[in-house]
Parts: sequence; C-alpha cells; structure tokens
Amino acid sequence: MKVSRSINASLSKSPGSTLNTARARTNRFKIPENFQKLDIDQIKKPRMMLKTLTSRLRQDKTQSIPPDVAVKVVKNYILPMFESETRSKLNTQRSESFGHRYQFSVDGGTVYSELKLSEKLSKEILSLESHLTSMDQIVKDNNQEKEKVTQENQKLELELINALTNISFINGENTRLQRELIGVKLNIGQITSQLKKYKNLYETTQLENERITKLLQDEKASNDIRFFNMFFP
Repeated sequence: MKVSRSINASLSKSPGSTLNTARARTNRFKIPENFQKLDIDQIKKPRMMLKTLTSRLRQDKTQSIPPDVAVKVVKNYILPMFESETRSKLNTQRSESFGHRYQFSVDGGTVYSELKLSEKLSKEILSLESHLTSMDQIVKDNNQEKEKVTQENQKLELELINALTNISFINGENTRLQRELIGVKLNIGQITSQLKKYKNLYETTQLENERITKLLQDEKASNDIRFFNMFFP
C-alpha cells in the first residue's frame, strides 16, 4: 500500500519525469522472476521419479509393495528430498530478494502434499492391517475354541447316547427279571400249595396208621385171650 501511494503521488506531480523514479522505487520491492516461478524443477524431479515408480509398478502388476515399505520410502527418502530442496531454494531466493521474505507453502494439489497424504494413509493402512491381523487372530482363537467346544459337545453327546442305551438295556433286563421273579413267585405259590396238600395227606395217613395199629393191637390182645381160654379153661 505504501508503494502504491508513493507511485500515485509521483505520477500526480510529474507524469513524465517521475514515472521512471516510481519504476525504480517499485523495482526495489519487485519479486524476482525466478522466485515467482520457483523454478519448478524441485517439483518436476520428484514427480518424474514418482511417475517412473508408478510405471514400473504398472508393468509388473503381480509385484506389489508392502505398505510398510512404501511408508519407509516416502518418509525416509522422498519427503526429505522435497523438504531439503524446498529449503535450499527458499534460502537462495530470499537472499536474492534483498532480505524481503516471502512465505512459500505447497498447497494441497502439489506432489509434496499428495506424498504427505499418502504417508498418512499408508500409516492408517498399516494400523488397520495390524488391527485386522489382531482381529483375525482373535477370530482364529475363537474358531479354535469353538472347535474344541464342539468336539467336547460331540463327545458328551456320544457319552449321553451310550448312557441312554445302557439305561435302556438295564431297564429291559430289569423288566425281564421282574417278569421272571413274578413267574418264580407263582411257582413258589404252587409248590407251597402242593406242600400243604402233601402235608395234610401225610398227617391224615399218620392218623390212619395209628388207628389201624391200635386196632391190630386190640385184635391181637383179644386173640391171645381166646387162645388162653381155649387151652386153659
């Protein structure tokens, strides 16, 4: 603003003679042409290098660069190259501009910002891959635990089936033995009844034998008396 005011004041005083003086004053603060254009070789060189790497990768699609390697290349080689070239170029151009410092920033559309974004995305990819690896391991562990539980469940189910089969067999044997026991009890009842019958018959026979024996004894005594009376009147 001060420069433009001085130029206007000079032009208002003497349009012819003061024009050169104003131009001389403004030339002092004129930004060098090479600083305005920034000699974009500092961007072209990495851009060409990036294009070369991209073309090589496209030629061999089966070959891929791991994200961790890409991050190391961008962080340790490409970004430092951009930063060092930018610093040296700025220092040179600032010294040529009579100590007038101009801020140089690379906007979001340049290769440098794209590489920064690529580095950030690569780090995020690595973090996601690490997280996915952890999740995969958790899933594998869960699957293994599930497989163990499934096998144990199958084993328990088989043991349960065997136990139920044994219980069914034992129940069948118990039913059969109960039926046999009922049959044995019936046989015992029949045998007991027959024994009672035989016992009653035996007792009756004993009583009859005793009666007959007594009759025989009485008859013998009578016969003896008759015989004695016959021979000894």
